[in-house]
Amino acid sequence: MLSTDSLHLEAQIRQIGSEIVSCQRDCDGISRNQAKGILPRCLVLEIEGRDEHKGLVIVGINPARPKSGAKSRERKFYREHGGTYEQVVEYWRTRIKPKHRYYSPLRKFADLLCADGQILWTELVKCENAPKNKGEPPIQTLRTCIQTYLQEELKVAPDDWLLLAIGRNTFERMALLCPHRTVIGIPHPASFGHFSHVCSRATKRFKGMWDGPRGVAIWLDDYFSGRSR
Repeated sequence: MLSTDSLHLEAQIRQIGSEIVSCQRDCDGISRNQAKGILPRCLVLEIEGRDEHKGLVIVGINPARPKSGAKSRERKFYREHGGTYEQVVEYWRTRIKPKHRYYSPLRKFADLLCADGQILWTELVKCENAPKNKGEPPIQTLRTCIQTYLQEELKVAPDDWLLLAIGRNTFERMALLCPHRTVIGIPHPASFGHFSHVCSRATKRFKGMWDGPRGVAIWLDDYFSGRSR
């Protein structure tokens, strides 16, 4: 049975998630069309199988555009089931979580950090890129989505939860956004072996990050190489 604190956190995240999937902003550089099953998404509090202590917030840039077959299945699922936040979480739990090449390796890495508690999965921007946008979302889109949603999520996530930022740009933004929280940056799992190289050097000694000074920002590649960080 979940504690009162966990139930309260879950309710707060559900409220923010419901606001996200119904967002009607037409920001530059992104795709959003709820009627076609193209939803703002990727805010999930993972509780199942996780301990109720020392949680972790894992932050990426924005949702990847699903590949053709997966895209059709996911969008059809949302169209047929109403596109609610509960359906977004259900699709993630049953179709994405078990074997996704983003979530699975990052979950394993979290365990290396001794972060076997709950995980709040989120993104700087909650919408996938528009088809013609091959880079990051525009700066104004980042500003709007971070201010509207991510900052609200961070207000409800416990202060002692680590922030794990995926990719150098995400790390730098989170380090500036959250100067009083510990931010750890690692390469994206799809970064041509760079992620695997960093993970291979990670050990349980990172447990000290829980008990060390708060408010540090560490890009792990620099940490291992001894470069300034």
